[in-house]
Parts: sequence; C-alpha cells; structure tokens
Amino acid sequence: MNENHPTPENRKYFDRLTFYHPTSSGTGTSLRLDFRLRRPEEERESCFFLELAKQKTSAGRTADGERVRPTFDWANKIVVKLGLMDACELLTVLEGRCEQLRGGKGLFHDSGEATTVFQFRRQSEPPGYVLDVSRKPKGENAEAIKTHILLSEAEAIAVRLYLQHAIGLLSVAEPLSRLFHLRPQG
Repeated sequence: MNENHPTPENRKYFDRLTFYHPTSSGTGTSLRLDFRLRRPEEERESCFFLELAKQKTSAGRTADGERVRPTFDWANKIVVKLGLMDACELLTVLEGRCEQLRGGKGLFHDSGEATTVFQFRRQSEPPGYVLDVSRKPKGENAEAIKTHILLSEAEAIAVRLYLQHAIGLLSVAEPLSRLFHLRPQG
C-alpha cells in the first residue's frame, strides 16, 4: 500500500507494526510503530517511533482493468518519538485502566522545531481506539499538520502486545547484549 508494494518474491519481515487504513475518498491514514533497542555503544535510551502518513492516492483500476493500490505520503509523515513512560501511558488505555491518555490531556512533545500533541482514547461507536496527532512547526505562519486513525480492537491487541513485549525485552537487553556483542579479537 505504498510505492514499493511487496510481492511474494520480495516480501521481507519488518520488526515493526504497520496498519493501512485507506478510504475511497483518499483521506485515510497509515500508522507504523517501531521499537528501537539501545545498543551497548549508543548514548541514548531505548524508545519507540510512531509514524503517521496521510493517504496520497486512492485505489482504483487502470484502463486495462489492472488494480491500482492506494499510496501513502511517507515522505511527509509525522514522526513521534515515544519513551518508555510514554509507551506505558498508551498501555493504560489499551489495558482498560483509563478511557483516554492522561485524562484527556494527552502527551505533549516540544522540540526545537515543532510542538506535537498526541491524544489516544477508547471509543464505543464505532468501537476501537482513536489516535489523534497534531504537529505545529515553530515559526511565523506555520500551519499545524493533523491526522488521526481509528484502530480496531484486533489492531489494538497487536499494539498492546508489541509494546508489552518490547518493554519486557528491556529487562533482558543488557545480558543479551553481552552475550551477542562479543569483543573483537585482536
């Protein structure tokens, strides 16, 4: 559902979750969730990257009747870096401990370039979980970029398990890194 649609011959496994939600009107959204485990030599914390891309083209058929898949604008995606506690905040909603992120206040990320507001809530009609993200670049006359996606119950289970397992991996990451990152011989 992007420009490089995988075929059975070139399909690869990616260690991230991706959900495509195209609409016939071309107003859909796609979501990617990627866990980045800190390597021993890196001076950063492990984190998640959430990427949202708006739909670029709609599905259809060519003049020959060949199917044309919808595409998403990954070049202009919104990227949100989520730390461990941000991921745990998402889990409070996904596990039913609260209806919405931080009582409806959401998460705010302020960087040197933009301010991002991240809302996440459970809803009953239609059932699922709504993710709203708004990013406003700093500077005069800057326009906010907004997007949202409704995750189904099944997709929410996948996100919950992905977050839980990645967070669990952190508890064994250091012993595993010692095991697999052997010192160079010399």
